[in-house]
Amino acid sequence: MIAAPFIMNTLSLNSSDSGKQVLEIGLGGGTFDMGLHELKPDVNITAVDIDEVAKKVAFKYFGVEDSKNHHSVIEDGVKFVEDAKSKGRKFDVVAIDACDDYYWLPCPGESLRSEKFLRTLKEVMTDKGTLTVNFLSRPGVNHSKWHEGLRNYQKVFPTCFEFKGLSNNFVLICVPYKVEETLQSRQLYKERLDEVMSALNLTATLQGYAVLNFLNNY
Repeated sequence: MIAAPFIMNTLSLNSSDSGKQVLEIGLGGGTFDMGLHELKPDVNITAVDIDEVAKKVAFKYFGVEDSKNHHSVIEDGVKFVEDAKSKGRKFDVVAIDACDDYYWLPCPGESLRSEKFLRTLKEVMTDKGTLTVNFLSRPGVNHSKWHEGLRNYQKVFPTCFEFKGLSNNFVLICVPYKVEETLQSRQLYKERLDEVMSALNLTATLQGYAVLNFLNNY
């Protein structure tokens, strides 16, 4: 997930990006937010989670800590986004890594796949912002359930990509602007992917296997 905003050029590999705003929904073990905070200490990161216990675990066992540019908030992610819209807040990067108990497609949670929520989310993103979402389904999930999970994202966002490594889950990357799929654009993003993976030292983590594909509308 951490590679997504760099691939889409929302965050730079070569500058501090001071003042840019990042929202993470779903604190989990703090891998995304603390990893990004280490790379970009001048970027303001807000991590929102509905579960107080998840925050305590992340702080106690996974090294998550708040600072001037890292803020943890216990609140429902949907409500946080609605409030952000009413306050006129804008985020350059939004990461969703939150699940529920829906058997076939636990991640992202159902409320975070609704068209209403996603339209509100798009309104709190900057024009060149990046949305990155951790998608996880059960083994053997049928194709219709998979497409159902993606459909609203693709209805709301003009361009989405599938970023896949070796695991069963994949990362969805969406942007609020149109990117035409051409031979040139596919090559451009392939080169950008390779550059980012190398710069962030992620190539070895994924054992050299990482694919970025345009997603066609379902």
